[in-house]
Amino acid sequence: MKILVPLVLVVALAGCATTPIPAEQAKAVPAERLFAFQQRPAGEYATLIVTRDTGMAGARSDVKLSIGNQPAADVGAGETVRFYLPAGEVIVGAKLDEVLLSQPIVERAVALQPGQARRYRISVNPGVGVDLQPTAF
Repeated sequence: MKILVPLVLVVALAGCATTPIPAEQAKAVPAERLFAFQQRPAGEYATLIVTRDTGMAGARSDVKLSIGNQPAADVGAGETVRFYLPAGEVIVGAKLDEVLLSQPIVERAVALQPGQARRYRISVNPGVGVDLQPTAF
């Protein structure tokens, strides 16, 4: 019995981890959950592509993305979004839209060059919460 309980917990938590999905295979975030940076700016700009993993962890809750302290999108599991931003450094934030977890916002500085497309990945993992990292997916 002492071994059975930890084994069941490990198996249950492993089943809750999220899995990366390429942006090209993910669904687009619906227009009603897009709030900013959807129009290409005049002059040179960069594209920020953010894709949320598939999987069970936090699957029923959207991840609230902000760019420069401005709400940008609510991203569901297996969804992707493109933002069109002026070149330069921006702060991108991600927070799980889950009142019960009350996890802090995760923020990353992203340097954008003109004409560049940068890809970031949102993962949600048990015991860790939301993370936002550069990705090749």
